[in-house]
Amino acid sequence: MPLLLVEWFWGFEGWYGKNRWMEKGKLLRELRSYLKISVRDFAAKIGVAPTTIYWYENGGNLTESTIDDICREFDVDINYFNRTMKLEDAVDYSGYNHQRVERIRELMKEKEIGTNKDLSKRSGVSTTRLSDIMTEKNMLTEDKARKIADALNVGVDWILYGDEEKKSFPVNGKMVEWLKAHPEERERIWRKMNRSS
Repeated sequence: MPLLLVEWFWGFEGWYGKNRWMEKGKLLRELRSYLKISVRDFAAKIGVAPTTIYWYENGGNLTESTIDDICREFDVDINYFNRTMKLEDAVDYSGYNHQRVERIRELMKEKEIGTNKDLSKRSGVSTTRLSDIMTEKNMLTEDKARKIADALNVGVDWILYGDEEKKSFPVNGKMVEWLKAHPEERERIWRKMNRSS
């Protein structure tokens, strides 16, 4: 009888642990969706591979230290992951979005872009949508931030997260397209990278 009790306990503990991780993964997915951040960008911000985020969201062991990293990087109250606080209360998204909009305003001033209409023409984001973003009626999504960043030759990570290192040295869609169109340069850069590593 004691052996059966031990087997039952470990079976329950395994089931409980898996469900607890599934619950944390679900919370993570909801947070990422609420912040409108792709798996790739979310992973980069906390220093893990995108596949790790998928693993967490699908029941992988989301450790306390990783949760701490997420809370610190995205300014989330830890009580959200403990299920004692609603997502809307745990994240000050208006402040988060406000910082993004302020960075775009700063960029418009630097690049001498006077109006939302001018920025709309450069970025391909509709004037109405851009106006709603700039007046903070709508949140700045990653795809719109990427279009604005590409149009103005800055890193999208600077607009989204304020990463100063990526402001002046963007690795963006324009750079990738240029490298595709110039295979000799791509090869030269590749050789140089391999020599330096």
